[in-house]
Amino acid sequence: PGSLWLDDVVLQEGNTDVWRRDYQGGIVLVNATASSRTVELGDKFQKIKGHQVPEINTGEVVSRVELNPNDGIILLRK
Repeated sequence: PGSLWLDDVVLQEGNTDVWRRDYQGGIVLVNATASSRTVELGDKFQKIKGHQVPEINTGEVVSRVELNPNDGIILLRK
């Protein structure tokens, strides 16, 4: 008995082991598997240029990324 309302529900096609969340300024990807995954982004995004893990945080513009097992990345919208 009663009502149930769901707001902001998103259905995702494809592999549910890689999670994507879109924000106004960029996206966040999380690989929840024990294997590396290549993710096609559907657009160009920029990696953050940083001092931590400089081999990944290069500032490069990408249209796909490879995520290590149980890892994630934040990308900036171009």
